[in-house]
Amino acid sequence: MSRSNWEVWKSIEIGGTSKKRLKNWLTERGMRCNDPALHMMTDNAFTVVRKERQVDLVAVAGYDLGFDQSAPQGIIWQRAREYGLKLCPPEIGPQLRGQYAEQPADEHLGIAMESFVDSNGIHRIFNVAHYNGILWLCTFDGYGATPNCPRDPDFKFIFLT
Repeated sequence: MSRSNWEVWKSIEIGGTSKKRLKNWLTERGMRCNDPALHMMTDNAFTVVRKERQVDLVAVAGYDLGFDQSAPQGIIWQRAREYGLKLCPPEIGPQLRGQYAEQPADEHLGIAMESFVDSNGIHRIFNVAHYNGILWLCTFDGYGATPNCPRDPDFKFIFLT
């Protein structure tokens, strides 16, 4: 199964900065991060690419992958990989948040990424949201970050092309 004609939704720059500068950059731009997102960004397991480069992202809903009802997140991601898409490195979450100031109100986008397991054993993935007039980098936590968590077919995830 393959589909090579995914339309690029957004191109962003990643890399070329430090974790601390990335966090400060979001704050300077007036973006908010919830505590779990801040914890993820300061953890030793969170890394940024050394050399700056551009990546192309696609926003894909379950409907786009042939799902007409809720499906487990892991199955959605598996289908996306079968169609040639790739999971994102964790850096995509904060970089997208900082480079997507025009996000429409009430939009929530999950970052398709390997779940990050914090020091308490809680699984997390990034979520880029515009909620109550505030641009957020937040997380899906616990069950919401596992492959078994069901997602509505209209919920969009961000993948790499």
